[in-house]
Amino acid sequence: MIKTLLLLLHPAMGMVMMGMLVWILAQLQHETCSYRMLKRLSVTVALLGLAIWITAGYWYVVYYPAEKMDILHGAMPWAHTLFMETKEHLFLSVAILALYLPIVVFSEGSEGYLDLQGRKLVRTVAWSLLLLLLFIEGAGAIVAQGVKHGAGTVQKIERGASHAAKL
Repeated sequence: MIKTLLLLLHPAMGMVMMGMLVWILAQLQHETCSYRMLKRLSVTVALLGLAIWITAGYWYVVYYPAEKMDILHGAMPWAHTLFMETKEHLFLSVAILALYLPIVVFSEGSEGYLDLQGRKLVRTVAWSLLLLLLFIEGAGAIVAQGVKHGAGTVQKIERGASHAAKL
């Protein structure tokens, strides 16, 4: 039950986080953007970043070791060696940027608005975070396919071994 919940919750939170980043970027396009809304969205992005970090860490420690073996023995071992390894290293950047975003919004804003320089910095952080998240979501889909194909390969090998043992 918890495995399925985490499997759904982890990428869903990433998608919500990406939606909030798009909302922030849309807000910044307006000359009279709501500074109050930017503050709320940036704090929510940071909290989602922490929640994703916790759920991803739990998943990685508890469930991923068995899946890693399936991937490595399956048809797509590069799903782990290339995409999961890259995800592992990029995620630290995502966590740092997610926590940095509200710091930028709060420190650059004054008297209820962001000046041009502040908007540019917030936009840079939001775009960087959004692009990293898009890659990580895509890489997660590739890893999931690696698990699917790997589990099928491992089951075929096990069935073949048990059939040979019966003979």
